[in-house]
Amino acid sequence: MIATAKPRHAALSVAMTRQCLTRPLGAGGLLASDQAPPTACTWWDSIDELLLMRSMEDDWDGQGAEAPHPALVDGAINLALRLSAEGEEPADRVLAGMNGTIYLEWHAPHGFLEVEVIAPGEAEARFVEAGSYATSETKIYW
Repeated sequence: MIATAKPRHAALSVAMTRQCLTRPLGAGGLLASDQAPPTACTWWDSIDELLLMRSMEDDWDGQGAEAPHPALVDGAINLALRLSAEGEEPADRVLAGMNGTIYLEWHAPHGFLEVEVIAPGEAEARFVEAGSYATSETKIYW
């Protein structure tokens, strides 16, 4: 169990209908369409995305972004496994941050939840309710 209280409108517990979006690769391996990034459909898809981050190198975006440290990737995988074991909905998106952190995102009609893994075993969660600019934040430890 994660040792923190969930936000009042926890998006993690909301059942969502999702489709796996795929996009073709263009020249140079870049995603060719301008649709939203691919969506993870299961926790295993999210974990696969996290494992791919292990091979990232600094400047992975061509603009100086830091690659996530392997220990941070392991921490994010551990978080994903815990959330899966607790029956939480899988993240809609998993992505590397510009400063070497890792983001897990959930999008729902009632709001947006972002969990930024900042250290192995530690993350910052931010929830924004639909139609609002107010953000509720909490720390997560596992």
